[in-house]
Amino acid sequence: MLSTKSLFHRVRPYLSFEYLHATMDNNLPIAADNGSIDFLRTEGRTPIIMPKFMGSVGLTYTAGPLFLNTSIRYTDKQYSTF
Repeated sequence: MLSTKSLFHRVRPYLSFEYLHATMDNNLPIAADNGSIDFLRTEGRTPIIMPKFMGSVGLTYTAGPLFLNTSIRYTDKQYSTF
């Protein structure tokens, strides 16, 4: 995250960026119909709900004890199932 001191006496911009490289180290065990254990092939894949990139740009306006904050956020694609 990067931010500055107030510019023009009231406005403060900020920038935020995140990079996440996550992979699953093992295959996930599941129970098979006959009572034995089987495995899902998940080794090396990206876990669910883990975006690779996230970012945000925003402005904060301060006037005495009050402030107004606005921002735009970006979240990269995510998987919801294996």
